[in-house]
Amino acid sequence: MIARLLRALALAFCLGFVAADAAAQPVLDKRVVGTWHEYTPTDNLIAFAKDGTWKLYLKKGEVGELRTLGGKWWVEEGMLIVVIIKDNQHQRTSALLSFEDGEMVLTDAAGVKTRHRRHKGPIPRQYRW
Repeated sequence: MIARLLRALALAFCLGFVAADAAAQPVLDKRVVGTWHEYTPTDNLIAFAKDGTWKLYLKKGEVGELRTLGGKWWVEEGMLIVVIIKDNQHQRTSALLSFEDGEMVLTDAAGVKTRHRRHKGPIPRQYRW
């Protein structure tokens, strides 16, 4: 219970700090652009384009016969907003966006963090099938 309360307070503090600096938003937008390897808690490769689109590369069989998922993204008040578009359906999700030691860290509403490192070079074989 105490750990959950502390996590909620830390998230609220981070949200207030990032939201207070609206001028930082264009900088955050530029930092997100590129290809990122999520290495924890799962293993994914995701590309964020300058035009506000994104693509998640899928391993064979990960989601049936889908090779990629995609949609739109933007940064709003320190939150990374992602809209998944599949079969004309839209699902919106968001996470607190931060950068630590060159890594992109996304923290969801439950306080769960995903960590991403910049990916350089070609798309790995497991995502090209």
